[in-house]
Formats: sequence, C-alpha cells, structure tokens
Amino acid sequence: MRKIMFLNAPIFVWWDVTYACNLKCKQCYSSAGRPSPNELSTLEAKKLIREMSKMKIFYIYFLGGEPLLRKDLFDIVGAC
Repeated sequence: MRKIMFLNAPIFVWWDVTYACNLKCKQCYSSAGRPSPNELSTLEAKKLIREMSKMKIFYIYFLGGEPLLRKDLFDIVGAC
C-alpha cells in the first residue's frame, strides 16, 4: 500500500513587510508608497516567524514596497 503525503503548510511565503517605497517603478505590481498603518510591529513579525518555523516553511521572500525602508528589517531577518 502506497502512503500519500500532503504538505501541512506552504513551502514558501511571499511577505510584503512594508508598503513604504521611495521609488515609482512603472513595472511594479504594488500600490506601495507610504507604510500601511496596520503593518506588523517587530514583536508581531517575530511571532509570525516563529509560527512559520513551526509549520516548517522553507523560504520567506521579503517584499514590499521597499523592504529595506523598514528600520527593523534586519532584526526580522535575524529572527529567521
């Protein structure tokens, strides 16, 4: 008998960590510009990363806006 395996979570996550952006690229799909007022705090982002770790998510793509405009980006990435 062959056992069929299913994923319990996605393999990767595309995460728009901010909508802040200092550019106006014509090809951009995002309606970025200013940060969203409901963006996750650093603590909330780290909690989300812990939950994704428990789910065994393999890749996290940090997108935006411009992720490097988020002052705590390296703290968030470091939590990975």
